[in-house]
Amino acid sequence: MKNLSDNQTVNFSEDYELNYHLKKWGYQQSQANRDILVKFGEKIKADSGNSQVTHKELDNYIEKFGPSLLEPLENSNAKYANKNSSTSGINWSKLLWGIICLLVLLLLILFGYKSCQKQENIDDNNNANLVVNDANVDENNEVKDGVLNSAAALFDKQIDFFGQKLKVRSGGLEEQIIQFLKSDEYANATEESLKDKWFDFDNVNFKFNSSTELTDDSDVQLQNIAAILSQYPEAKIKIGGYTDKVGDEKVNQQISQQRAEYLKQKLIELGVPTTTIVSAEGYGSEYATVDANASDEERAVDRHMSIRFTK
Repeated sequence: MKNLSDNQTVNFSEDYELNYHLKKWGYQQSQANRDILVKFGEKIKADSGNSQVTHKELDNYIEKFGPSLLEPLENSNAKYANKNSSTSGINWSKLLWGIICLLVLLLLILFGYKSCQKQENIDDNNNANLVVNDANVDENNEVKDGVLNSAAALFDKQIDFFGQKLKVRSGGLEEQIIQFLKSDEYANATEESLKDKWFDFDNVNFKFNSSTELTDDSDVQLQNIAAILSQYPEAKIKIGGYTDKVGDEKVNQQISQQRAEYLKQKLIELGVPTTTIVSAEGYGSEYATVDANASDEERAVDRHMSIRFTK
Protein backbone atom coordinates (compact mmCIF):
# COMPACT_ATOMS: atom_id res chain seq x y z
CA MET A 1 0.00 0.00 0.00
CA LYS A 2 1.33 3.43 -0.89
CA ASN A 3 1.70 5.94 1.94
CA LEU A 4 -1.66 7.51 2.73
CA SER A 5 -2.43 10.85 4.33
CA ASP A 6 -3.23 11.02 8.04
CA ASN A 7 -6.91 11.67 7.39
CA GLN A 8 -7.18 8.44 5.36
CA THR A 9 -5.69 6.14 8.00
CA VAL A 10 -6.55 5.34 11.60
CA ASN A 11 -4.24 6.57 14.34
CA PHE A 12 -4.79 3.90 16.99
CA SER A 13 -2.92 5.94 19.61
CA GLU A 14 -5.56 8.68 19.52
CA ASP A 15 -8.64 7.95 21.62
CA TYR A 16 -10.76 10.48 19.76
CA GLU A 17 -10.26 8.61 16.46
CA LEU A 18 -11.25 5.30 18.02
CA ASN A 19 -14.19 6.97 19.77
CA TYR A 20 -15.31 8.34 16.40
CA HIS A 21 -15.64 4.80 15.01
CA LEU A 22 -17.30 3.50 18.19
CA LYS A 23 -19.86 6.30 18.14
CA LYS A 24 -20.42 5.88 14.42
CA TRP A 25 -21.39 2.23 14.91
CA GLY A 26 -23.32 2.69 18.16
CA TYR A 27 -20.83 1.25 20.64
CA GLN A 28 -19.72 2.49 24.04
CA GLN A 29 -16.72 4.80 23.96
CA SER A 30 -14.99 2.77 26.66
CA GLN A 31 -11.36 1.79 27.14
CA ALA A 32 -12.29 -1.88 26.72
CA ASN A 33 -13.89 -1.18 23.35
CA ARG A 34 -10.92 0.96 22.25
CA ASP A 35 -8.56 -1.89 23.17
CA ILE A 36 -10.57 -4.23 20.96
CA LEU A 37 -10.32 -1.77 18.05
CA VAL A 38 -6.54 -1.78 18.52
CA LYS A 39 -6.64 -5.60 18.25
CA PHE A 40 -8.74 -5.27 15.09
CA GLY A 41 -6.06 -3.01 13.65
CA GLU A 42 -3.31 -5.53 14.42
CA LYS A 43 -5.32 -8.29 12.73
CA ILE A 44 -5.99 -6.15 9.64
CA LYS A 45 -2.28 -5.31 9.33
CA ALA A 46 -1.32 -8.96 9.68
CA ASP A 47 -3.83 -10.09 7.06
CA SER A 48 -3.00 -7.35 4.54
CA GLY A 49 0.75 -7.08 5.15
CA ASN A 50 0.41 -3.28 5.35
CA SER A 51 1.59 -1.02 8.12
CA GLN A 52 -1.43 1.28 7.88
CA VAL A 53 -5.15 0.71 8.32
CA THR A 54 -7.72 2.82 6.47
CA HIS A 55 -10.95 3.98 8.08
CA LYS A 56 -12.89 1.82 5.62
CA GLU A 57 -10.92 -1.32 6.58
CA LEU A 58 -11.61 -0.71 10.27
CA ASP A 59 -15.31 -0.07 9.57
CA ASN A 60 -15.54 -3.38 7.68
CA TYR A 61 -14.01 -5.23 10.64
CA ILE A 62 -16.31 -3.50 13.13
CA GLU A 63 -19.32 -4.47 11.02
CA LYS A 64 -18.27 -8.14 10.91
CA PHE A 65 -16.99 -8.72 14.44
CA GLY A 66 -18.27 -5.79 16.49
CA PRO A 67 -21.66 -7.29 17.41
CA SER A 68 -19.99 -10.23 19.18
CA LEU A 69 -17.02 -8.41 20.75
CA LEU A 70 -17.93 -4.77 21.42
CA GLU A 71 -20.24 -3.37 24.12
CA PRO A 72 -23.11 -1.40 22.50
CA LEU A 73 -24.72 1.78 23.74
CA GLU A 74 -27.95 1.37 25.67
CA ASN A 75 -31.00 1.22 23.37
CA SER A 76 -28.70 0.92 20.36
CA ASN A 77 -28.73 -1.54 17.49
CA ALA A 78 -24.95 -1.04 17.17
CA LYS A 79 -25.31 -0.34 13.47
CA TYR A 80 -24.63 3.26 12.50
CA ALA A 81 -26.49 4.60 15.52
CA ASN A 82 -25.98 8.19 14.41
CA LYS A 83 -26.94 7.61 10.82
CA ASN A 84 -30.50 8.94 11.07
CA SER A 85 -29.37 12.19 12.65
CA SER A 86 -27.03 12.92 9.77
CA THR A 87 -29.48 12.47 6.91
CA SER A 88 -31.74 15.45 7.48
CA GLY A 89 -30.06 17.35 4.66
CA ILE A 90 -29.22 16.26 1.12
CA ASN A 91 -25.61 15.40 0.48
CA TRP A 92 -25.30 16.66 -3.08
CA SER A 93 -21.82 15.23 -3.64
CA LYS A 94 -23.01 11.74 -2.71
CA LEU A 95 -26.11 12.16 -4.87
CA LEU A 96 -24.00 13.17 -7.86
CA TRP A 97 -21.64 10.25 -7.24
CA GLY A 98 -24.62 7.91 -7.11
CA ILE A 99 -25.91 9.17 -10.46
CA ILE A 100 -22.48 8.66 -12.03
CA CYS A 101 -22.30 5.11 -10.66
CA LEU A 102 -25.77 4.38 -12.03
CA LEU A 103 -24.78 5.59 -15.50
CA VAL A 104 -21.62 3.46 -15.43
CA LEU A 105 -23.69 0.45 -14.37
CA LEU A 106 -26.11 0.98 -17.26
CA LEU A 107 -23.21 1.16 -19.72
CA LEU A 108 -21.73 -2.06 -18.33
CA ILE A 109 -25.09 -3.80 -18.69
CA LEU A 110 -25.48 -2.53 -22.24
CA PHE A 111 -22.04 -3.53 -23.50
CA GLY A 112 -21.65 -6.64 -21.37
CA TYR A 113 -24.91 -8.37 -22.31
CA LYS A 114 -23.50 -10.46 -25.12
CA SER A 115 -20.42 -11.34 -23.07
CA CYS A 116 -22.65 -12.53 -20.22
CA GLN A 117 -24.64 -14.72 -22.60
CA LYS A 118 -21.45 -16.40 -23.78
CA GLN A 119 -20.27 -16.90 -20.20
CA GLU A 120 -23.61 -18.48 -19.25
CA ASN A 121 -23.20 -20.99 -22.06
CA ILE A 122 -19.70 -21.81 -20.85
CA ASP A 123 -20.90 -22.18 -17.24
CA ASP A 124 -23.74 -24.47 -18.34
CA ASN A 125 -21.27 -26.70 -20.15
CA ASN A 126 -18.94 -26.78 -17.15
CA ASN A 127 -21.80 -27.63 -14.78
CA ALA A 128 -22.88 -30.42 -17.08
CA ASN A 129 -19.37 -31.83 -16.93
CA LEU A 130 -19.62 -32.09 -13.15
CA VAL A 131 -22.29 -34.80 -13.41
CA VAL A 132 -20.89 -38.33 -13.24
CA ASN A 133 -23.11 -40.49 -15.44
CA ASP A 134 -24.17 -43.87 -14.02
CA ALA A 135 -22.96 -45.51 -17.22
CA ASN A 136 -19.42 -44.48 -16.29
CA VAL A 137 -19.52 -45.98 -12.79
CA ASP A 138 -18.60 -49.64 -12.32
CA GLU A 139 -19.97 -52.09 -9.78
CA ASN A 140 -17.61 -50.71 -7.13
CA ASN A 141 -18.86 -47.18 -7.79
CA GLU A 142 -15.49 -46.20 -9.25
CA VAL A 143 -15.41 -43.71 -12.10
CA LYS A 144 -14.41 -45.63 -15.23
CA ASP A 145 -12.18 -44.65 -18.11
CA GLY A 146 -10.96 -41.51 -16.38
CA VAL A 147 -14.21 -39.65 -17.12
CA LEU A 148 -13.18 -36.55 -15.18
CA ASN A 149 -12.41 -32.90 -15.80
CA SER A 150 -10.65 -30.22 -13.74
CA ALA A 151 -13.85 -29.09 -11.99
CA ALA A 152 -15.17 -32.59 -11.31
CA ALA A 153 -11.82 -33.73 -9.92
CA LEU A 154 -13.02 -32.61 -6.48
CA PHE A 155 -15.68 -35.34 -6.67
CA ASP A 156 -13.91 -38.11 -8.52
CA LYS A 157 -15.96 -40.96 -7.09
CA GLN A 158 -19.59 -41.87 -6.63
CA ILE A 159 -20.65 -44.21 -3.84
CA ASP A 160 -23.98 -45.91 -3.22
CA PHE A 161 -24.82 -45.24 0.42
CA PHE A 162 -28.08 -46.86 1.56
CA GLY A 163 -29.64 -46.13 -1.83
CA GLN A 164 -28.26 -42.60 -2.06
CA LYS A 165 -25.59 -41.77 -4.62
CA LEU A 166 -22.99 -39.52 -3.01
CA LYS A 167 -20.36 -37.71 -5.04
CA VAL A 168 -17.17 -37.75 -2.99
CA ARG A 169 -13.43 -37.34 -3.20
CA SER A 170 -11.48 -40.61 -3.16
CA GLY A 171 -10.18 -41.18 0.34
CA GLY A 172 -11.87 -37.99 1.50
CA LEU A 173 -13.86 -37.14 4.62
CA GLU A 174 -16.98 -39.08 3.66
CA GLU A 175 -15.17 -42.36 2.99
CA GLN A 176 -13.08 -41.93 6.14
CA ILE A 177 -16.05 -41.55 8.48
CA ILE A 178 -18.14 -44.27 6.79
CA GLN A 179 -15.24 -46.70 7.20
CA PHE A 180 -14.77 -45.61 10.81
CA LEU A 181 -18.47 -45.94 11.72
CA LYS A 182 -18.48 -49.49 10.33
CA SER A 183 -15.32 -50.49 12.19
CA ASP A 184 -14.79 -52.38 15.43
CA GLU A 185 -12.65 -49.46 16.54
CA TYR A 186 -15.76 -47.26 16.69
CA ALA A 187 -17.99 -49.99 18.14
CA ASN A 188 -15.54 -50.52 21.03
CA ALA A 189 -14.43 -46.89 21.37
CA THR A 190 -14.54 -44.88 24.57
CA GLU A 191 -14.71 -41.13 24.96
CA GLU A 192 -11.03 -41.16 25.90
CA SER A 193 -10.02 -42.97 22.70
CA LEU A 194 -12.20 -40.71 20.55
CA LYS A 195 -11.12 -37.31 21.86
CA ASP A 196 -8.05 -37.00 19.61
CA LYS A 197 -9.51 -38.68 16.50
CA TRP A 198 -10.60 -35.74 14.37
CA PHE A 199 -11.63 -35.86 10.71
CA ASP A 200 -10.97 -32.75 8.61
CA PHE A 201 -13.49 -31.33 6.16
CA ASP A 202 -11.65 -31.34 2.82
CA ASN A 203 -14.22 -29.49 0.72
CA VAL A 204 -15.90 -27.03 3.08
CA ASN A 205 -14.40 -23.56 2.82
CA PHE A 206 -15.43 -20.14 4.11
CA LYS A 207 -15.11 -17.07 1.95
CA PHE A 208 -12.21 -14.74 2.82
CA ASN A 209 -12.67 -12.93 6.13
CA SER A 210 -16.14 -14.44 6.64
CA SER A 211 -17.61 -16.64 9.34
CA THR A 212 -21.08 -16.92 7.80
CA GLU A 213 -20.51 -17.43 4.07
CA LEU A 214 -19.29 -20.65 2.44
CA THR A 215 -17.93 -21.06 -1.05
CA ASP A 216 -20.49 -22.45 -3.50
CA ASP A 217 -18.88 -25.90 -3.74
CA SER A 218 -19.07 -26.48 0.03
CA ASP A 219 -22.72 -27.56 0.04
CA VAL A 220 -22.01 -30.98 -1.49
CA GLN A 221 -19.87 -32.21 1.39
CA LEU A 222 -22.26 -30.87 4.04
CA GLN A 223 -25.15 -32.66 2.32
CA ASN A 224 -23.08 -35.85 2.24
CA ILE A 225 -22.29 -35.65 5.97
CA ALA A 226 -25.98 -35.07 6.77
CA ALA A 227 -26.91 -38.12 4.68
CA ILE A 228 -24.32 -40.30 6.43
CA LEU A 229 -25.35 -39.23 9.93
CA SER A 230 -29.01 -39.93 9.09
CA GLN A 231 -28.11 -43.63 8.83
CA TYR A 232 -26.33 -43.64 12.20
CA PRO A 233 -28.86 -42.01 14.56
CA GLU A 234 -26.93 -43.17 17.61
CA ALA A 235 -23.78 -41.33 16.51
CA LYS A 236 -22.82 -38.09 18.28
CA ILE A 237 -20.37 -35.55 16.87
CA LYS A 238 -18.42 -32.48 17.88
CA ILE A 239 -17.38 -29.74 15.45
CA GLY A 240 -14.07 -27.90 15.82
CA GLY A 241 -12.74 -24.74 14.16
CA TYR A 242 -9.03 -23.93 13.87
CA THR A 243 -6.93 -20.99 12.64
CA ASP A 244 -3.25 -20.32 12.05
CA LYS A 245 -1.08 -18.17 14.36
CA VAL A 246 -1.35 -14.91 12.41
CA GLY A 247 -3.12 -12.08 14.25
CA ASP A 248 -4.64 -11.69 17.68
CA GLU A 249 -5.52 -14.96 19.41
CA LYS A 250 -8.76 -13.59 20.87
CA VAL A 251 -10.00 -12.58 17.44
CA ASN A 252 -8.85 -15.90 15.96
CA GLN A 253 -10.72 -17.82 18.63
CA GLN A 254 -13.85 -15.77 18.04
CA ILE A 255 -13.72 -16.35 14.27
CA SER A 256 -13.19 -20.09 14.68
CA GLN A 257 -16.06 -20.28 17.21
CA GLN A 258 -18.42 -18.48 14.83
CA ARG A 259 -17.44 -20.79 11.98
CA ALA A 260 -17.95 -23.94 14.07
CA GLU A 261 -21.39 -22.74 15.16
CA TYR A 262 -22.25 -21.86 11.56
CA LEU A 263 -21.44 -25.39 10.36
CA LYS A 264 -23.54 -26.79 13.20
CA GLN A 265 -26.50 -24.69 12.08
CA LYS A 266 -26.03 -25.68 8.44
CA LEU A 267 -26.06 -29.39 9.33
CA ILE A 268 -29.21 -28.89 11.44
CA GLU A 269 -30.86 -27.16 8.47
CA LEU A 270 -29.97 -30.23 6.38
CA GLY A 271 -31.83 -32.49 8.80
CA VAL A 272 -29.21 -33.50 11.36
CA PRO A 273 -30.93 -33.63 14.79
CA THR A 274 -29.73 -31.09 17.32
CA THR A 275 -29.07 -33.95 19.75
CA THR A 276 -26.55 -35.44 17.31
CA ILE A 277 -24.27 -32.40 17.48
CA VAL A 278 -23.02 -32.32 21.05
CA SER A 279 -20.96 -29.14 20.67
CA ALA A 280 -19.33 -26.71 18.26
CA GLU A 281 -16.11 -25.16 19.52
CA GLY A 282 -13.56 -22.74 18.12
CA TYR A 283 -9.99 -23.34 19.20
CA GLY A 284 -8.36 -20.45 17.34
CA SER A 285 -4.63 -21.01 16.99
CA GLU A 286 -4.35 -23.11 20.19
CA TYR A 287 -3.30 -26.19 18.22
CA ALA A 288 -1.52 -24.44 15.34
CA THR A 289 1.94 -25.85 14.63
CA VAL A 290 3.28 -23.57 11.88
CA ASP A 291 5.02 -20.30 12.77
CA ALA A 292 3.16 -17.06 12.02
CA ASN A 293 6.07 -15.89 9.84
CA ALA A 294 5.81 -18.90 7.52
CA SER A 295 4.28 -18.57 4.07
CA ASP A 296 0.50 -18.61 3.66
CA GLU A 297 0.77 -21.95 1.89
CA GLU A 298 2.65 -23.46 4.83
CA ARG A 299 0.20 -22.03 7.39
CA ALA A 300 -2.81 -23.41 5.49
CA VAL A 301 -2.43 -26.76 7.29
CA ASP A 302 -3.47 -25.03 10.53
CA ARG A 303 -6.65 -23.51 9.06
CA HIS A 304 -9.38 -26.14 8.95
CA MET A 305 -12.78 -27.27 10.20
CA SER A 306 -13.08 -30.76 11.68
CA ILE A 307 -15.50 -33.19 13.28
CA ARG A 308 -15.06 -36.04 15.71
CA PHE A 309 -17.34 -38.65 17.21
CA THR A 310 -18.11 -38.81 20.90
CA LYS A 311 -19.89 -41.12 23.30
